[in-house]
Amino acid sequence: MSGKSSMFVPDADCVNNLPSRLCAYVSKADSSRMLTVGFDRQVSCLDQGHTNVRLLRFTAESGRAAIGHLTRINDERRGAFQSSIIEGDWTMRNILVQADNDAGMAIRIESALTIGRRFGAHLSLLISSPYQQFIASDPFGGMYLAKEQLAQAQLADLELERRLGAELAREDVPWDVAIADGDALSTMTLAATLSDLAIVPLGTCDRRGHRIPTIAADLAITVSLPVLALPPEGGSFDFDAPMMVAWNGSPQAANALRAGISLMRDARNVILVTVGDDEGRVSAEDALRYMSRYGVHGELRREAKGVRTAEEVLERVAIEMKPGLIVMGAFGRPRLRETLFGGVTRYLLEAAPAPLLLAH
Repeated sequence: MSGKSSMFVPDADCVNNLPSRLCAYVSKADSSRMLTVGFDRQVSCLDQGHTNVRLLRFTAESGRAAIGHLTRINDERRGAFQSSIIEGDWTMRNILVQADNDAGMAIRIESALTIGRRFGAHLSLLISSPYQQFIASDPFGGMYLAKEQLAQAQLADLELERRLGAELAREDVPWDVAIADGDALSTMTLAATLSDLAIVPLGTCDRRGHRIPTIAADLAITVSLPVLALPPEGGSFDFDAPMMVAWNGSPQAANALRAGISLMRDARNVILVTVGDDEGRVSAEDALRYMSRYGVHGELRREAKGVRTAEEVLERVAIEMKPGLIVMGAFGRPRLRETLFGGVTRYLLEAAPAPLLLAH
């Protein structure tokens, strides 16, 4: 990741002429060291303290620069870390983590570290700060900035960044922490452009036992990478736990299987579950053959549909099996149809008893 470069460092006067991308403005230049971090972020001229770096994000839609902060970087252990990588595993080298003050943040960090160590990955933690929510307008066209609330939100973001940096500084995985201006879905979507896996929360359960919606579903159909959604009440990701693949022969199910195959190699057992007849054109036997070529020898479990819906059957099997991961395609049917009439993705996002790996 690190290395010398002759990259041009823009000053404030030439910012408007830069293309639509992420770049960096550093207040104190030191051309002796250059570092490239993250998905499309070019950060140059960093001193040993890695401080006082401002990210300027240029959007193609507006042409304006939205300011975020690359607050913490640790890429020093990259060289020594390479020896721990499983030979041939290059599938998940850039892991994006949604960072927030919610109850499941510790589980997301621990899971990201576990997966990062396995694949020699770089962790990018993203704190989303939708500062536009502090701008109000009146019917007469006036606009007002809620300065006190904005200041409190900025202090909370900085405290979260400081705490995450302190926790990760003790770990052996390279990482960075960034604060981005925008809502969680838009900032995570942009950051996922050159990531291999996104880790997000599954919502906490309400009084009826249904999970409160998060960005997991929207992100899964917006980006082309797998999304690992972790419930806050569970433990961190376990490579040795049994794993369940929800299979219906659809392209979405096939995409999820391909995305998750590297996570299944050390699983205690992998069960491929079908409900009723395969709806798609790819048989369950073909899926098992695909898995076996990666050294994953799964079992097929066919479930009759009966009076229950497919999603209810999958939930029952998951409760019996207690898997460490459920791999499934996201929204094989149109999203509007699932919203109006229900469907497997929507149902399991609300009732999943285990982490979900989603791919569309």
